[in-house]
Amino acid sequence: MKLVRIAAKITLGRDTLLDSVKKTCDIKLPQVVDFLGSGKQGEVYDLGDKVMKIQVAPDESEAKSRIREIKNLRRLAPDIYPKISEAGILCEVDNPGVGISHGVAYYYIMEKLHPASNTQEISKIFNDLMRGRKVNENSEYFEIAKSLLDRMDESGTNHVDVNPGNIMQNKNGEIKLIDLDSVILSCKIW
Repeated sequence: MKLVRIAAKITLGRDTLLDSVKKTCDIKLPQVVDFLGSGKQGEVYDLGDKVMKIQVAPDESEAKSRIREIKNLRRLAPDIYPKISEAGILCEVDNPGVGISHGVAYYYIMEKLHPASNTQEISKIFNDLMRGRKVNENSEYFEIAKSLLDRMDESGTNHVDVNPGNIMQNKNGEIKLIDLDSVILSCKIW
């Protein structure tokens, strides 16, 4: 499979994390269709029918730990979080442009999701339930928020950043939560 240069370099005004990986790593990744966005620790790429996230951990031990936890989410809570089809370590990278000067790049490939509707309301109800606040149980979004919370409790996972941007849906209309690092970090606290 061939990596392709993408428009993100122009958008960001710097090399993308994918550019850093291509320069440093001797590994083949799926062909990238488009750059979707970046966060504090990584970037997200459209692969057509799936999405790839490349992240950077401070060292190899932390990268391995994160990959292990991401794979555990696939087993523990496949109905809450995106289906993960592949994950692995890429290589060490210098100046990856994601808030650190050096680290170990790793990736995971997950099902492609789309923004859900009325995420503001779902997020508000979910967070009110988490905090034990009174909620409108007659809201059409109450059952969605309550179901997410119940499924997290059943799976032993916790998502510490349920906000409108992290609530998505798959092609079957099932609600899923993204930003898996918010789950991984909270699981370490437990």
